[in-house]
Amino acid sequence: INSVSLSSSSSSCNIMDDSTKEERPNLCKLLEGRLVELGLDAETYGPYVVGSDAEELPDVMELLKASSEEEELEESVWETFSQDILKAIEQDETFQEEKKNAKKLEAQKLEQERAEKNKAAIEQAEQQQQKAAPKSSTQVDDAQKKALMQRFGYEMPDEDGDDAGGGVVTNKQAAASANVERAQELRSKNKTLTKKEEQQKTKEQKASKVQAKEDRRKRAIKGERKR
Repeated sequence: INSVSLSSSSSSCNIMDDSTKEERPNLCKLLEGRLVELGLDAETYGPYVVGSDAEELPDVMELLKASSEEEELEESVWETFSQDILKAIEQDETFQEEKKNAKKLEAQKLEQERAEKNKAAIEQAEQQQQKAAPKSSTQVDDAQKKALMQRFGYEMPDEDGDDAGGGVVTNKQAAASANVERAQELRSKNKTLTKKEEQQKTKEQKASKVQAKEDRRKRAIKGERKR
């Protein structure tokens, strides 16, 4: 577009504050040169133009013509000035829209870069986890194998290998044997408890019989004394 750069307009125009210069660089440049040519003080009349819109501009132009020190200017000069103002306003609006879109694209670019970095970090972490998983699994298998050796007194063969000794049980068979052994221990414990309970019950029955016999003996002696 036919617009001036923000840096050049900001440094050359002194009739507006910094925020206005950023928003209206083309209008600022136009007013700085043209108002002086028309016999008007830029510092005084520039803000009238900047603060107006297309609907208010005709009234502002009448004010400028009435205030101009150049009394012999033709009407066409003021018409051209009015059209140039409207054109500068349109350029500034386009400039701001492009600036806004550029910021939006930059934000989208940064967001995409962050997303790609996060994705790469996740993929790297997953790869490291996959590399570490077989090692961890092997360590667990070795620990289980060592425990079975300590329990049963011989080494378990690998699942994909053949043991030259023959007749050696596998890890699966060893685990099954361990389960059987635990079941036998539980049954033995239950039997021991049941036997103790039966002994206690028999002891109580004997004690009850002895007590009953003693009671009968005491009643018999008491009867004899009464006679």
